[in-house]
Amino acid sequence: MEKFDAEPGHLATDFAALRLLATVAELRSFSRAAEALGLHQSTVSYTVDRLRRVFADPLFTREGRGIRPTARCEEIVAGAEHLIDGFEALVRPAAFDPATARALVTVSCNHYEQVLVLPGLIRHLRAHAPGVRLRVIPSQASGHEQLRRGACDVLMSPLARDAEGLYVTRLLTDRYVCVTDPARPGALDMEGYLAAGHVVTGYGGGWKPLFLDMLAARGHGLTIAVDLPNSGSIAETIRGTDLVATTLSLLACATCAGLTVRPAPFETELPIRLYWTERTHASPLHAWLRSAVADVARGLEAGARPA
Repeated sequence: MEKFDAEPGHLATDFAALRLLATVAELRSFSRAAEALGLHQSTVSYTVDRLRRVFADPLFTREGRGIRPTARCEEIVAGAEHLIDGFEALVRPAAFDPATARALVTVSCNHYEQVLVLPGLIRHLRAHAPGVRLRVIPSQASGHEQLRRGACDVLMSPLARDAEGLYVTRLLTDRYVCVTDPARPGALDMEGYLAAGHVVTGYGGGWKPLFLDMLAARGHGLTIAVDLPNSGSIAETIRGTDLVATTLSLLACATCAGLTVRPAPFETELPIRLYWTERTHASPLHAWLRSAVADVARGLEAGARPA
């Protein structure tokens, strides 16, 4: 068995190295961790090798084609999360003044939140906290994982799965509607809806529209005529055709001018939620930001909806 000797400079181990270790342990892959962190794989390998010497443990063992964290590695990752959260709380300023704040905040979300919530949030930031910069990354179906590994500060998402251990609040509740060209013939009761050709947005396989699962649970399937890589072109794809798109009411109101919007022929309610972690929970900056997001969402929900 190979022996791992601890280096005398173990106290020089930095938080970035511990975060890297946590990401490798979570993803169980050096290459996936490198991609998630924006690093070269050689950097990830070098850092893990250094940590092996520091902690006198192999940290990972081979398991099939992948790797598995050792019991000691899992203990280290759990302890490191408490250390990082505690240190960030220690250095966080006690007071927060939006007008003078200088910070970068990363928000993870998808097209719906980008179109509806972000414009109002950006206007709020420019008016009240011009020194707070916003970085937006796509969440697709992995937003909760992004949040846990520190790739974002807050997540806006309708997905409730994998939310254990996260803070969460409801932002708004929307409902599904159908969008068609005004000249499209035929009623859109359930029979007409199921018989129609449909436009859906699959984001290149990275996202499955939630209403498809709702229909499948009722034993229904759709005839998909067009599968788009994003929902930004739904309106132009439908215009002048007999196709039907199922989308959310507020998004249809914002992006489908000139088309016919009517309730979907099945009952749906979809809550959009805001998620965050212990890392930012007590931060005055992030508490202020979460409040601003909630204000924007309340304004949207209170506004007019299509009939």
